[in-house]
Amino acid sequence: MAVCFVLGLILTAVLIVVFFSPAELPHVTLASLNVSRLNFTSYHISGYVDMQFHVLNANLLTNFSYDDVYCSMYHGKRRLATTVFPAFFQRASETKPINFTVYLAPVTTATELRKELAPCSFEEFDVKLDTFIKWRFGSSSSKSVRVSCNEVPVGLVLTAPGHGMMIGPARTCKVF
Repeated sequence: MAVCFVLGLILTAVLIVVFFSPAELPHVTLASLNVSRLNFTSYHISGYVDMQFHVLNANLLTNFSYDDVYCSMYHGKRRLATTVFPAFFQRASETKPINFTVYLAPVTTATELRKELAPCSFEEFDVKLDTFIKWRFGSSSSKSVRVSCNEVPVGLVLTAPGHGMMIGPARTCKVF
């Protein structure tokens, strides 16, 4: 009888932890970043940046529903480009690839940026993702989430058309 009571208490404690513990935020890694058709004129910069992220929902029982994901790319404090990935659903324990192609639209800081970039060098870029996540397990919740991949090293060749790629392995991003 005492054994059944102890097992019942343990089972109750496990159920309370499972049903009332907060959902774990997703784990995000930047798998690749490639630059193509990078072009500088006197005052403008243009080109394409292809990025692939892997988003892991590490929760065993909680599904996520993401609003649109906004992706911005920075060099220092200068925002070079922004794009949007459409809303999506992610099941518990699932890893989803998210691909972004960012067009570096003409910006007026090209002259300053060109001075900072050597003809063959590596540069560090920052990538930020912003979204709103909703989940339902026990009770409904939602959270605004920011993902930050700072100081991503990219090897660049600036001869026309310029190109480059991320240096090193996939990078784990901060999620908060």
